[in-house]
Amino acid sequence: EADRRGARVDAAARLHSAWPGLLQLGVINACVGLLLSLLVLGSMLGMDTWLAVYAGVGVEDFEADETFLRVAGWMLLLSVPWALASWFAATLVGLHGLRPLDAMLLSLWGCWRNLLPVLCYVLIALLLAIPATLPMGLGWLILGPVLMLGAYVPYRDIYFED
Repeated sequence: EADRRGARVDAAARLHSAWPGLLQLGVINACVGLLLSLLVLGSMLGMDTWLAVYAGVGVEDFEADETFLRVAGWMLLLSVPWALASWFAATLVGLHGLRPLDAMLLSLWGCWRNLLPVLCYVLIALLLAIPATLPMGLGWLILGPVLMLGAYVPYRDIYFED
């Protein structure tokens, strides 16, 4: 009993000392998320015309669908590695005291080495997200914590030997 209490106090002390790194990680994630959102928003609100002028293509020869698909493809190409790099990063910063960029690289590496289980987890999470969203999003009160626990188990499997 005393060992468990001591372990909890130790984990709380590590989390308390890791808040600057967690704050930095949050700022990094917010900035990347904002850039990706602006990329998509810009493509929907006229970035096609700007790209047409910038690329030297006449606006009358330019197809908006082509630009939207190109921008959506770039967003997908950039957001997947960002999501993988962010998946375990907060846990690695909070519990192991890693710097945010080191934690993101280690998270990306861990997800890449376990890509098939990560893909299965993401597909199952997406399938569960649909019914969780239907009742005015109230299903997320249950699904959110379940997904958090579901992310902790692979973290333990990837980064610990026991």
